[in-house]
Amino acid sequence: MNREIKFRVWDKDLKRIRYLNTEHDFIRFDSLGQGYYENMQTGLGEWFSDLMQYTGLKDKNGREIYEGDICLVTILPENYKEKMVTVWCNDRNGFRFQDEDGEVWNVNDTEIEVIGNIYESEEENE
Repeated sequence: MNREIKFRVWDKDLKRIRYLNTEHDFIRFDSLGQGYYENMQTGLGEWFSDLMQYTGLKDKNGREIYEGDICLVTILPENYKEKMVTVWCNDRNGFRFQDEDGEVWNVNDTEIEVIGNIYESEEENE
């Protein structure tokens, strides 16, 4: 499977998600595991708290789906709808969707719509 490798980061100081430019940004981690991204053209960079990878999937509107996205998942043909979070599952070989009870679902026979992400949604609830 060929897919584009892309990342985004949560900048907890600015309380926003930053999408990294794969041609000019690079990511590094210090000995404590804290992440830093830097733009090679400008030399500017920021510390970040969480790194999220693009799943290679797009939702029904063509929006890219990343780890940490909150999605409205419609399971077909039953037309059952539930909010789920996009997660990486090493033991399940890839990206899946996790419901509120912690159950992990495959993406087969589903319609997906990104409706937010866990970071900005958490900030709104504080």
